[in-house]
Amino acid sequence: MPLADRDYLIQDFVGDRNHLQTFRQLRNSYLSNNDTYGIWESNMPYYFLPSVKIFPEIIRLCAENYEPNQRAVKSPSGSILFHISPESINQMLNFKQTQLLFPFSMNYLLDAGTRLSSADIEKVTKTFMRTDRQPTGPPPFLYVHFNEVGKLLVDMSSYVLGFKTSEHIDETVLLLLATYTPGQPPSYKYNFSKFIANKIHDQLLKVDREGVFKYLSYIYHLFMYYQFEVFQCPIKKLDSRGEKRSVIFWLSVFHQVQDSPYSYCEFVDQFVYPVSGLLMRSPPPRLSFEIQKTLQLSKSYKIGDWYLYQNHMVIRIYGCELCPYRLPRYVPMRLFALEYYRQLISSDLTHFHSAKNKDHLKFKDHLGPFIMNKKEGWQEADQILRDKYKLKRSFWWVPYDPEGFISTRRVKYRLLGYDHCKYPQIEQYANPDEWLQGTLVEELTQEEIMEKNVKDLEKTLDLYSVQQVTFKQPHQIGEGASTAATAPTTQGPSTSTTGIEKGKGIMGAEKEVVTEQPVSSIGQQQEQTPPQQTEAPTVPALQTPAHEERGKKRDREESTPAGGSTQQPEAKRQKVDSPVIEEISKEILGSPRKDKEDSQQTATSSFQQEQEGQHGMEVSSFTQQSKKPSNTKATFKEIKAQNELLRVQLYEQFLKATPAKQERLMAAYDIKEEKMILSHFKAKIQQPHSAADFVRTKLEVMAKDIHPMDQIELHKQTGEMVYATLVDRATMAHELKESLKNTNTQLDLERMSSTAKDNRIKTLEDIIVDLGHDPKDPKGVRALMKKKNDDITALKKRLRLLPTEHPQTAELQKEKEAEDQLDLMMKLNQKVIDLEGELERAL
Repeated sequence: MPLADRDYLIQDFVGDRNHLQTFRQLRNSYLSNNDTYGIWESNMPYYFLPSVKIFPEIIRLCAENYEPNQRAVKSPSGSILFHISPESINQMLNFKQTQLLFPFSMNYLLDAGTRLSSADIEKVTKTFMRTDRQPTGPPPFLYVHFNEVGKLLVDMSSYVLGFKTSEHIDETVLLLLATYTPGQPPSYKYNFSKFIANKIHDQLLKVDREGVFKYLSYIYHLFMYYQFEVFQCPIKKLDSRGEKRSVIFWLSVFHQVQDSPYSYCEFVDQFVYPVSGLLMRSPPPRLSFEIQKTLQLSKSYKIGDWYLYQNHMVIRIYGCELCPYRLPRYVPMRLFALEYYRQLISSDLTHFHSAKNKDHLKFKDHLGPFIMNKKEGWQEADQILRDKYKLKRSFWWVPYDPEGFISTRRVKYRLLGYDHCKYPQIEQYANPDEWLQGTLVEELTQEEIMEKNVKDLEKTLDLYSVQQVTFKQPHQIGEGASTAATAPTTQGPSTSTTGIEKGKGIMGAEKEVVTEQPVSSIGQQQEQTPPQQTEAPTVPALQTPAHEERGKKRDREESTPAGGSTQQPEAKRQKVDSPVIEEISKEILGSPRKDKEDSQQTATSSFQQEQEGQHGMEVSSFTQQSKKPSNTKATFKEIKAQNELLRVQLYEQFLKATPAKQERLMAAYDIKEEKMILSHFKAKIQQPHSAADFVRTKLEVMAKDIHPMDQIELHKQTGEMVYATLVDRATMAHELKESLKNTNTQLDLERMSSTAKDNRIKTLEDIIVDLGHDPKDPKGVRALMKKKNDDITALKKRLRLLPTEHPQTAELQKEKEAEDQLDLMMKLNQKVIDLEGELERAL
């Protein structure tokens, strides 16, 4: 696993069901006397809270400030923020207990579940499982085999019990389903609030040791209900009739729903920051001291800068050629760690991927909750920020190396320098402790202003009907807005050669004050686009101090925005059947508009084009593909087919050279005796041939002593371990095969180019020798000799191949490079033939 998260077990139940919509449907069914199974009467829908955005640091802070004797989360000053008790949970959910409820615990469920009779299980399966998927054996059963009502009850039961998923249904869930009978009230009404309060209490006490917590939604809503005065966002606690609403309908800033009007940055700034202020002795700064030390350990060792804007923050690592993300006003370590790994590793791969190990940039393998095991993890970090958190990108600033950190290191290891593109009006506000009036501000285009207004209206409508109003963003808002959209899913580093014009790669260098203006690059005539950006502003611009003079109009340079290409399984928001809201939405947004489409486009900046002109056939990994004649492609395929046999043979030799492992691990299940057997065999000799050549270590466990869920988890983890090993081996084999294929192609091209050069040189030498014996024409001999030397120099320069291949270069790029080589040789061949014809005619 390249990138690991230590807090991956701190999360809620994972499902694709809209909890609030389910709550409304069940309540309406009960009010209309259509609650056939008595689900609403069982009180379970009250405790099926909405899914929320995951932020484990809040849970760890709650655990640090939790007082188990009082069962309360306290502030550092000692005041109680809220209690973890059944009464506090029922109060925030506006649930009024009118009768005695049946208490239960996990031990009760396990004990009573094992005593379920075959008749009881058969009754549950016939009621809640599909007729064509009736089980023939004992539980656990698969979730997909249940009908819609059964899936609903399974989801709610799994959520209340604190399960991660409802993939397998065991006796504990079947026991809860057994209380429902069509046409009758539930046989038991359990005290869910007491059970949940006890589970939260136990998990808060063990979260530091076990790292497990499954009730984030309850903690979030407890903060919202009992500490609502610290939140600056609007909250609606009463309905239209003036009656008190459940806390789940107050606000949706932390709800995890699709097309939410609140972004992840707003969730951090409007919810996470106030909550962190309650749980810490002092309000957290916009950038913590630990983050500042990570970027700038001392005055002599700095790897990056930070820029504070009025409503967001930007981190820029020296030498990184990716667009940085716009982080929230208050940057938590979780988001900084992802941006740190993404930019620093990309910078290292861009400048030092072909250097020795000691030359590479060093990065922290453990930062915040994340552990970086392999450099490939920077792509996972980028995917999390882009697809999961859906952060927007800032402008492109390349080359960025104000302290000369990258340039000095490149020169030290005999590489070309890296000249920084200076913008003093921006750099003077780098690395501040706090944002000050008159410094950097966010500048919005007309399109972004319109989008912001639409979002504000969505938030207003959502406040009156949480998660029930859906809005889709327009394809184009306002006049003159860019409609192009590109979203390449992967962003790889490119090797850039400096010594080129400064500012060639920067997107937008115009002074702005309040609104964003069309921008153009300094010192360039042609448009430039940063390489493979997956989500960038529609009109990128360089934000500048608010007291600067208003920027003058220049040639507009459009960049391509990108929408996230991957959607998580989130609950879809449903429309309310309210004509008033529909009328308001139509008046605001007009006719329906299409969603933005995801597309892919590969761009080449001007400095990369200039680099190609200076360095012959060195092709950047971001160069656009161009169409080639069919005969060139056919020639390349023929060469590729001729070398296929050699590649296969070398690959088989590599597999044979790999030594076989001498130890074995086997697991089996004895059906007759109902026990699980785990055996480890260790070879006693170099080449074992029989069972006597192994030392066996055996472990036997009775299956009845192990809970079925533990058995399922054991087999699942064993399968994941085997699968991970196979994937790792297959990936390694694929990389070796691709490397071998590329080596063979290079050898073939070298051989062909060498033969072509020898033939042309010999032909020219013969012609010159024949003409060189005429003493009456020394000028002609010197001209031909000069022509010969020029042709030889041109051939050597143009036919020079890439010395190494970037480890992340795609196969399609490799094929293109070979096609370019073949096409160039054919052109040179034709040119030499024409030259020979002219010489023959001259003779």
